[in-house]
Amino acid sequence: MSSVLLSAARRRTRATRRTRRTGVVAAAALALSLGLAGCSGDDAAEPAAPSSSEGVSSATSGAPAPVATEVKIGKVTGKLSGKAARILRHRVRVAVDQWVDAAYGGDYPRNDFKQAFPSFTAGAVRRAKQDRALTSNADLGRDLTSVELTKRLVVVDVLAHRGKAVGVTAQVRLVMDLAGDVPDAVSGARTDRVKGALYLTYQKGWRVFGYDLDRAVSA
Repeated sequence: MSSVLLSAARRRTRATRRTRRTGVVAAAALALSLGLAGCSGDDAAEPAAPSSSEGVSSATSGAPAPVATEVKIGKVTGKLSGKAARILRHRVRVAVDQWVDAAYGGDYPRNDFKQAFPSFTAGAVRRAKQDRALTSNADLGRDLTSVELTKRLVVVDVLAHRGKAVGVTAQVRLVMDLAGDVPDAVSGARTDRVKGALYLTYQKGWRVFGYDLDRAVSA
């Protein structure tokens, strides 16, 4: 099985990688300096589990049912209570699922990716649209007949202060099977893998303000 790296996407992402890594450190330092450790709201009641359609755009109504997103807590810097960790896993999963379902899922052929980044900040949305071949299926949508997400794994690294999360890096691993008339497809099919980091900040919910992603294609 050959693996072809989307070099153009990688080149576009290098600038994001440098900028966003600096940004996540600055955001965490700012939160600590302002004493905003409780801003994550992790002391609130644990939310109910979402329905299978929560976080999925209306465009996904006829798509294959995606596999459930597996979320684990990874490295914790500082102290995080068990309750806060459970709530954090849920809320980060919601943010990641909203992006994955809107950007990669859905009915195909598909041309509309205007709402592909519902859990991103305004600045991250602008950048993600520039990197749309990496951060979504926008460049392939009209030539695809179906997309099935077969793996959705998120490992959450946490910066915690006084028992609550103030900064989050979500390490994501996605695998999706594409069908259609697309480059590098064999017999009309190919498998794409998206992996890397999403940097999240709390703004009335966890939101992605930066990313460091890589997309590989296996025929």
